[in-house]
Amino acid sequence: IPQNLGTRPDYGQVVVAEIRKRLRECAQAWDKGELKTLLNAYDRTSSRGDAKGRDAIAASLERDLAAKKKNPYNAEPVVRVTKQGVEARLEGDGSVRTILFLPGTFDTWLIVSDEATD
Repeated sequence: IPQNLGTRPDYGQVVVAEIRKRLRECAQAWDKGELKTLLNAYDRTSSRGDAKGRDAIAASLERDLAAKKKNPYNAEPVVRVTKQGVEARLEGDGSVRTILFLPGTFDTWLIVSDEATD
């Protein structure tokens, strides 16, 4: 029986790093205006504010990009594992954005809910 199984990373630490990486990818896509890359971060059944489903989310993202709104993925997230999934809370400029992630295929994380409050 092996006595030394080595150091295994804490699941919470691994998840936090992966979610932060996914949010950085979204922030970079926003800055570049890459709608397709942003849309790929969302699950096909997800919601973003009042927008539900991919087509509505695509329209919502396109409107926000065209209006040159501030990058919603650029704040430093507070990440925690919940019963519903992994929640990232981003605060900045008096608003709070709560993004809920679930595991996707090929070791990715997909946004299933994206809600902003002022």
